[in-house]
Amino acid sequence: MKKLLLVLPFAAALTACGGVESDVEELASDYCNAIKRIDWRNAEPLAKPFVIQNRQGMHEQNKQKYVQVFMNQNCNVTNIEGEETAFSVYFGGSKLDSVEIEWDKRKEQFFVVSDAFKADLQLY
Repeated sequence: MKKLLLVLPFAAALTACGGVESDVEELASDYCNAIKRIDWRNAEPLAKPFVIQNRQGMHEQNKQKYVQVFMNQNCNVTNIEGEETAFSVYFGGSKLDSVEIEWDKRKEQFFVVSDAFKADLQLY
């Protein structure tokens, strides 16, 4: 009986950790796909305002090229690094395609606080 009581809290802790990582993965994927579709309305609640403003500015500078280079953006999450309140999430096996996600204590949720895509390099 004692062994069972020791295993239950450990299993609950593992489940909780998986839950946070799962939430972070979903947030990163949703954000990436919104950026890929140039869907600012769905991207806005996922990221800090300055991140969206920067991304919209890049789009405004050259709309046609932005659409062209982001059309094939890989938004499959391949790696998550970090713990508890700050994560780096990578897409498509590239260290150049990533988002930084942090916990906002005041709003009690995760937000994208920065993004970087290798497609950005093709815009300039």
